[in-house]
Amino acid sequence: MKNISIKDVVVLSMVAAIYVILTVGLSPLSYGDVQFRISEALMLLIVYKRRYAISLILGCFVSNLFSPVGFVDILFGTLATVVAAIPMLFIKKLELSSLFPSIANGIIVGLELAIVYDLPIAFTMFTVFIGEFVVVSLIGIPLFRFLEKNEGFMQTIDAEPIPSRFNINPFVSFSLAITVIAIVFYIKLALREVTIDDDTTYYTLFNLLKDKELIYSISLPIIALLTFISSIFIKGLLGLIVDTIISIAFVASFIIICINYDYKIQGSFYLFLLIPIMIVLLSYLRFNWEKNVKDITNDENNDSIIYEE
Repeated sequence: MKNISIKDVVVLSMVAAIYVILTVGLSPLSYGDVQFRISEALMLLIVYKRRYAISLILGCFVSNLFSPVGFVDILFGTLATVVAAIPMLFIKKLELSSLFPSIANGIIVGLELAIVYDLPIAFTMFTVFIGEFVVVSLIGIPLFRFLEKNEGFMQTIDAEPIPSRFNINPFVSFSLAITVIAIVFYIKLALREVTIDDDTTYYTLFNLLKDKELIYSISLPIIALLTFISSIFIKGLLGLIVDTIISIAFVASFIIICINYDYKIQGSFYLFLLIPIMIVLLSYLRFNWEKNVKDITNDENNDSIIYEE
């Protein structure tokens, strides 16, 4: 086995530190019974170099020191990372390896949170699994496939390209991730109990589905689904315009829900506003990418005509 140099120690430490920063810095997303721990995308580094398992286990352990669950999350959350990392050390298929963090966290962390918060076990396991799958598979795979093309990045992590099994459209993948996040957030919101006018009666959005404001209750997941459909069928400038309009409608629906249902707003409630921001950002990146591809194609065609003449 190759000896670990000082450079290797520095890189391993940096990866662990980045994991902690992403987890703690985005704590509303990273902890709780519904979580999208963005730092988990780094788990895919293990496929490129086994030694990154050390960084990620250490990063997870340190991050869980800040968990509201406390010692339980330090123990079982870190255990889930260890369990996920073991098969990833031997399976050098990015798409297949990406499933192990989802499975390990879905079972172990899902069970842990179900016991701590007294929640339905199956539902909690499912939400944790979905959160991991979105971050690691839907976001992580296209991200790392893109980074593979950067020689500087590959040299920094001391890795070789991993054979690809699937041709993944990153924009569709990211759009699907946004849609799933929006729907899971909505379910979480719909299950949350609130008190209106200091009354002892509790309501949820699911209860309000019987009211005349039905459209307000179901607007958020519908708009998120429209975004996914738009990302597949509407391209170019028109796609950017449509996605911007959809994002404005999302924010408007969010405000109407807040006003009509008199929610006692919590910090996590505003996570919904990340959805329209991500929609517009993704649409803008796709628009620029399509424009650049078109320009490159036109340049190649012009060069071909000149050469033929």
